[in-house]
Amino acid sequence: VCCRVRPMMVSERQSGLKSSIEALSETEVGCFDARTKSWKSFAFDKVWAPESSQRGVFQDVEPLALSVVDGFNSCIFAYGQTGSGKTYTMDGMKEGNQHGV
Repeated sequence: VCCRVRPMMVSERQSGLKSSIEALSETEVGCFDARTKSWKSFAFDKVWAPESSQRGVFQDVEPLALSVVDGFNSCIFAYGQTGSGKTYTMDGMKEGNQHGV
């Protein structure tokens, strides 16, 4: 199971919002729990930080995607709440040549 921490949108930064999730390492994410006012960490097989490029994400999942050509079943499943970055990761965006997976 992998986790992509999406970059904050310009409008979020301009509004003064702060991120409640941080990539702590290549395998760990920290999330701020506003209810308890404490940070919690979660482990994953791979974590992509907000500064990770679309190209970097693709390079990591490319073997999985190419295994389909070799006849293996595989799935890249984007899951998360609205605005969490699923479309950004899978489809990318035209600005800055950030193609999706």
